[in-house]
Amino acid sequence: MKTLRVRDIMTTDVHTLPANASVIDAVQTLGDCGISGAPVLDRGRIVGVVSRSDLAGADGVEEVDHKPRVDTVMSRVVYAVRPGDPVMSAVRLMVAEKIHRAVVITEEGALVGMLTPMDVLRALAEGDHVQEGDYALEARREFHHDPEMAVGYGEQWGSEMTT
Repeated sequence: MKTLRVRDIMTTDVHTLPANASVIDAVQTLGDCGISGAPVLDRGRIVGVVSRSDLAGADGVEEVDHKPRVDTVMSRVVYAVRPGDPVMSAVRLMVAEKIHRAVVITEEGALVGMLTPMDVLRALAEGDHVQEGDYALEARREFHHDPEMAVGYGEQWGSEMTT
């Protein structure tokens, strides 16, 4: 089986928000699109990512025309992966950084997609093997010649365990 790559499961129809958009407009856009977050662009360049929870906490932020702006509440740290990266690398990034979306960019930094936990779940539901070709997993696996030792059968295991 082949290694599942980000390009195989990413969302390519990415909705973006301009950095100078009002928080009210951003909430409306996310709601209309049925998404929970989006990359934020300034002159075509990714400058951040904003989520519904960022927008919900927009009280007391810098305002333009008496409206809070997206660029004052967005996360300026952008976690990105490449289309050719193994899916498990992206999953590990999302878990390690506790993020719900990874921006997919080309080597030149152009936005080509987004990867979310829902994309990964969809792939799993369709029967894709997310860990195929996951060399980090293979390196961690232990191979035992004695299956009884590998699973811990025997009385000594039960008597030493505590809860």
